[in-house]
Amino acid sequence: DEEQVLTSDPGVTSGQSGNAVPSPLRRLNSLVGADVQVEHSFFSAAGEPLQRRRALKLARLVCNARQGWTKITDDDDDEDMVYLDVPSDLVQNVMGKTGDNLLKTGSDAGAFCFMVDDGSYSASPPKAAWDNWSAAPAPAPKKPVEPWAAVGRRVEFRKAGDIREGNWVAGEVVDRPWAGAGFVKVKVERPDGGTAECTVDLAKMRPVYAVSEQIEFNWEYNWVRGTVAEGLDGGKYRVEGDEGTGVDSAEVEWGSIRERQPDPPEGKQDEEEPAAKQSDEKEPEEEPRGPRLAVFGDARARATAVLSFVKAIDKQRPGLFADESTCTCTWGARSGEDMWRSIHEMQQDLMAKVIGKKGAMRRKLAKATGCAIELMDYPPAAYVVGPSDLRTMAIALIETLCGAEKGDVRNVEPGTEAFCDRLDVPDDQVKFIMSNSRSHINRIEEEEGVVTFVQSKDAAWEAA
Repeated sequence: DEEQVLTSDPGVTSGQSGNAVPSPLRRLNSLVGADVQVEHSFFSAAGEPLQRRRALKLARLVCNARQGWTKITDDDDDEDMVYLDVPSDLVQNVMGKTGDNLLKTGSDAGAFCFMVDDGSYSASPPKAAWDNWSAAPAPAPKKPVEPWAAVGRRVEFRKAGDIREGNWVAGEVVDRPWAGAGFVKVKVERPDGGTAECTVDLAKMRPVYAVSEQIEFNWEYNWVRGTVAEGLDGGKYRVEGDEGTGVDSAEVEWGSIRERQPDPPEGKQDEEEPAAKQSDEKEPEEEPRGPRLAVFGDARARATAVLSFVKAIDKQRPGLFADESTCTCTWGARSGEDMWRSIHEMQQDLMAKVIGKKGAMRRKLAKATGCAIELMDYPPAAYVVGPSDLRTMAIALIETLCGAEKGDVRNVEPGTEAFCDRLDVPDDQVKFIMSNSRSHINRIEEEEGVVTFVQSKDAAWEAA
């Protein structure tokens, strides 16, 4: 089975920053497991139903994102999404320049990351909104989808191409799963004669009114009943007013046309009078929610990405995530998942051992233990996120590493025995293995996802 969605963004097939970040298309195939292709401006996804749904959802979010911001609703949650609340004054620290950090962190973690655009925050908010979230306008209530975008209606939407050309595609609305977020599904005809369903932003759509369709049009600031007489170029129509309206024929834009409204029922005004006598008391308004980051991926990818963003925030706001009683972070876990955070306090002078050269040792530890690991500076501690048994192993391995001297250990910490194998090495081979600054061992560690130590013969006898 195969599903399709229209894309107007050529960036989905190309990498970022000189291919330092793989293209979204490659990342989609890797993350979701569906066979995702792009042809004739269409995404197509083949695979299991859940894989296809996740793939096309992420394709839509990537295409609609602007500098890392995009509209996201609960309908986008296919059990693969978590949120992270971001302090309003640290949004740029999390996003990076024009969303570059979202791309890089998501790519490294195997996840997709977006800032949630709920209408109260955007890619270019006023400066006051960056400094103080309360200065930003309150989120606007969700507007009902325009009647002309109802299921079964004919519409046109702008396709990618030269904006000077009338590059509009006609189709029929078939579903409105993301109506509250301003998106609907439209069925269009493909160049090969087949059909495809596309997810389209309402802001890029306009209705198609049929000849003889009864409508209302705005004429001299009043809504006048009439009939569509002819469709013109550029979304314009020639309409004729009903008898008694005083309008014989007029040319109007599509935005000045609406579906004909039903006559108000008799006695409606009498029914509304008591409402005017109701109390003037207003219900308390909800406080606007602060900026949120949405992370999509499997459990480990979400945990890795979230912890990376937590580190970026902790650099500016030390200790913000240390207090369990006030911390709202889920650490990438969804309800029912065995995924949480452990904090292992450390001495400041041992932090460099765990980080390694350019972060190499930290990455080895994360790969070997299956956990996400980051080092926080104030207070110095290792944050370990993962299942409970793997967190125990990771912390024991960190303690073993801190007690090692140039790769030699005397004791293997309790908690790692179940994950540790010993290999006896002939005395005359130790120098060969440890030569060239552990180059042989380093290569094995990187290829196999393990961490190795050398234990002296005397220490091995004591351990035995």
